[in-house]
Amino acid sequence: MEREQFEEKYSNVKLYFKSYYKYSFTFVGNADDGTVITASFGGGANEIYKSSVKSDEPAEVGDLERNWSYVIAEKDGDEIFEWHDPRW
Repeated sequence: MEREQFEEKYSNVKLYFKSYYKYSFTFVGNADDGTVITASFGGGANEIYKSSVKSDEPAEVGDLERNWSYVIAEKDGDEIFEWHDPRW
C-alpha cells in the first residue's frame, strides 16, 4: 500500500497515547476494518520538549509527514504498511 492510499483510507483513525521512550511518543489505534495502527513522533530532545500530549485526547493519523516520525499498520497479524520520515 502506498502512503497516499494509506492516508486516504486511515487518516481519520483515532490514536491514543501508549508510551514514551527515548524522546519519542507512541500512539496506537484500531480502524473499523480491524487494522491496528501504531504511530510515533519525536526522536530528539529539541522536538519532543515542544510537544504536549494528553492521555485522554486522541490524535488522528492525518498527514503522516506532518504528524509522525514512524507509522506501522497490521491487519490479521500481518504488516500491511510501514512508513518512516526520512528526516529521522
